[in-house]
Formats: sequence, C-alpha cells, structure tokens
Amino acid sequence: MISTLLYNVFVAASWFLRILSDAMFVYCLLTWFAPRSAVCDWLRRFTAPFRSLSYKLMMRWGSRLDLSYWFAMIAIRIFSQVLWSVYGLLVWLLF
Repeated sequence: MISTLLYNVFVAASWFLRILSDAMFVYCLLTWFAPRSAVCDWLRRFTAPFRSLSYKLMMRWGSRLDLSYWFAMIAIRIFSQVLWSVYGLLVWLLF
C-alpha cells in the first residue's frame, strides 16, 4: 500500500517536471513570436533564477545568446534524475 502511494507521488512529481519542461519550450518559442504576451510573461518566471547566470556568461563572453532556457532545462533534467534516485533509495530502505 505505502509502496504504491510512494510511487504515485514520485510519478506525479516526474509529470510536473515534464510539464514544466514543455512549458519552458513553449516559452522559448513565444520569445521569438510574441515576447510581450501575458503567457510569455507568466512563463518567464520559470527562467528567472537562471537569468542572472546567463547574463553573467553573456557579458563575460560578449555573446548575445540568452542561455537561461538551456540552464533551466539542464537543472530540470538533473532534478528529475535525483528524484528517481531518491525514490530508489527510499524503496531500498523501506522495503
């Protein structure tokens, strides 16, 4: 019973990360076509933590490429892998 509940919680968290990843892709497309839209402003909040890192690298390299999307995607992928590692560890410890 508890193993099913634990699995469902981790699957729900994994789906949330997947939806967040897809939303980030939509944001990337919207910045090209409709950068001033309300949806784009709402999705911009997800990349906000990565903007400062991206701007520091842009200034250092003299580049105009905004890499905040890629940093956010890498962080989501790492978090997803850590999430399933924690799940495996919990299953091993509890059962």
